[in-house]
Amino acid sequence: MKFNVNSPIFSFLDTFARFVCLNVVFLVTCLPVVTIGTAVCALYQTMFKYIENEDIKLVNTYIGRLKSNLADGTKAFLLLFLAAAVISYNLFFWYNLKSTLGMIVFGIMILAAIALVISSVFLFPLVAHFKNTLFRTVENSFFISVRNLRMTVILLLIDAGAFSLAYFSGFFRVMYIIFGLAFIIYCKSLIISKVFQKYAARN
Repeated sequence: MKFNVNSPIFSFLDTFARFVCLNVVFLVTCLPVVTIGTAVCALYQTMFKYIENEDIKLVNTYIGRLKSNLADGTKAFLLLFLAAAVISYNLFFWYNLKSTLGMIVFGIMILAAIALVISSVFLFPLVAHFKNTLFRTVENSFFISVRNLRMTVILLLIDAGAFSLAYFSGFFRVMYIIFGLAFIIYCKSLIISKVFQKYAARN
């Protein structure tokens, strides 16, 4: 029996296997925790390259991007983590203060939390796609998210949907471990790359 390597089934299995390998390597490189930012940036860079050319070696491309994103990816992750920790602490503290001032500051912290979530949507893709200072990257992430609000909402819904499926379904948790995280970043990259096309010429 001869196998037609150009058949749709063989092509699908080949792509699936490549995504499985990439997903496993991505999860392993996230294990130190502090490397999560670097890993996410490298995965976005890999997906941007894959969108341009589906014949690239996904794992090799990803590993090659890890080193180049080590500094910027780590800084972005630590900044995001620190900001989330500070806002979370203040939300808890001022809410439990049970005073008028506490409620006012709590409301301000709610707005800060919303701004942080909005700013985070394009943060790692920007680190992966453009060379810039961290402050400028954060600033650009916020304004790009606001100016492309429909796309921002779609990207947040993708994340929310993926989290909900993982939370309520053991099957989807297994799928994410096998190949799902890389596939989610790929789906998001398709949207993000179109948004970035408007800003590439200005950079």
